[in-house]
Amino acid sequence: MSIQKHLVLQAKFISLMVIVFIILYTFLLSTSFLYTKGFKAHVEAQDITAYYMAGQLVIHNAGQNFYNPATQNYWQEKYSRDLGKDYFLRPFFYPAALALIFVPFAVLPLSFAYFSWTFLNILILIYAYKNILQEVVSKKIYTKIFSVLLLISYSPIIFTLVAGQMSFFLALSVVMARRAYLDNQKIRTGLWLCLLLIKPQYILVPLLFFLFRKELVVLKSFLAGASLVTILSIAIVGFGGIRQYISLLTKIVGWRNAYTINSEYMYTLRGFIQLLLKTKDFHSIQIYWIAGVVVVLGLLLFIWKQKLRNKTALFDLQWSSVIIGTILISPYTSGQDLSMLPIAAMLIVFWIQKAKKFKTLYYLFILIILIGYLAPLVSDAISPLRIQLHAPYMFGALFLLAVFLYKSAKYH
Repeated sequence: MSIQKHLVLQAKFISLMVIVFIILYTFLLSTSFLYTKGFKAHVEAQDITAYYMAGQLVIHNAGQNFYNPATQNYWQEKYSRDLGKDYFLRPFFYPAALALIFVPFAVLPLSFAYFSWTFLNILILIYAYKNILQEVVSKKIYTKIFSVLLLISYSPIIFTLVAGQMSFFLALSVVMARRAYLDNQKIRTGLWLCLLLIKPQYILVPLLFFLFRKELVVLKSFLAGASLVTILSIAIVGFGGIRQYISLLTKIVGWRNAYTINSEYMYTLRGFIQLLLKTKDFHSIQIYWIAGVVVVLGLLLFIWKQKLRNKTALFDLQWSSVIIGTILISPYTSGQDLSMLPIAAMLIVFWIQKAKKFKTLYYLFILIILIGYLAPLVSDAISPLRIQLHAPYMFGALFLLAVFLYKSAKYH
């Protein structure tokens, strides 16, 4: 195929993605107007209110009271009518430096800020997933169209758009860190990983992975970026605010059913155990969770020890295990963060379908991906049965990945 034809196909594909997202965005907004109590009420009930409030706190120089629940409740109550009780507060529990992003949005009316933020979210989503789709999805246009439709109909991605969440930044982080590492740009790799500090619980597994690979440049680069985030955060909230932030992060782990967070319905190993044992108390299942984390980390280390001749394939498959493991063992995860999982799914399918001697494993992965696609849709229906599908299918994916890499290493 000539370069010109390839560029034309690329342009058509990108145009298709833009059109599809515009249609989806229009549908979401029209649904909000038709089936809620009104668009303004819809916006006030979304997670965007936490980010909007953070921008307001920076503008009004909240300082060391930035993370104080009473302060956040006071400001959020100004524009969110559903704060009838503390449970409905959407706290901002991210690094204070992140609030700087929302200062421009906080000077706008909330509804317009929601429009603007959603538009930015769509651009980030397109940019992040376009890179993966162009690299690892079949060059056939119909396959790409099917992949795009499957991607945008995945409920965590839709929920991220509707709620105005930040989960696409996490997806962007793992996509761009992968690309930078494969391009041997290790400083950029570490800097892209800093985006995971949006939710600090997600940084542990990626750092362990690069430590295992003895990639000191990546780790030093990450530490430099994390230091900058820390310095900016101290400038915004002071050392007293940082202490409150650390305290807040430790308290989140023990929350039972507070601030719109229900620990039994987290799509993680922790949520699986708490739902199974019918308890909202994290401390009562802590020993089981720690044991599960140890098992998952052991499985990850086994995956990371494997060798393949194709170094790109090896890194992509191991990086997929990092993404899955990060979510699985996280002490706290929101459903929108599952939007990182399609990245791992596309990388796995791309490389395993090339291994013609492992068709059974390929079809098992397809089955797991199908379960993962449907799991968020059926979670509410099966939760009364004390069943959660997310932890089992993620663990199953890691197990199959370990089997595939082990057999591939022996075969070669």
